[in-house]
Amino acid sequence: MTTVGIGWLLKSLFAILVLLFLTPVVLVLGVQIWLKRNLVQGDCPACGQALTGFNNMPLSCPSCGIGLQTSNGSFVKATPEGTIDVDVINVDAVSTDGDDGATVVDVDVLPPAD
Repeated sequence: MTTVGIGWLLKSLFAILVLLFLTPVVLVLGVQIWLKRNLVQGDCPACGQALTGFNNMPLSCPSCGIGLQTSNGSFVKATPEGTIDVDVINVDAVSTDGDDGATVVDVDVLPPAD
């Protein structure tokens, strides 16, 4: 075969066959590594529904519909810039004896748990 000069053809066919078998293996391994680094699994902070999403991509809970973001490998409520998120723990309404019938509301709040 070397006198005719088709040895390069057989080597090329062998190289193509090797690439055809190795390319899918490399792609599958690459996708698995990417998913391990970017897939986030956790629970919705509002309703506790199990969720799966990608890092740095907003999503909404299919159960309660609240907007969520990923932060440090977990899900947090997505709030617009400048919004203060607090949890109310005690609300007392005390009516006054004034002429206008105004009601005074005493609210105790806790800062959000980060």
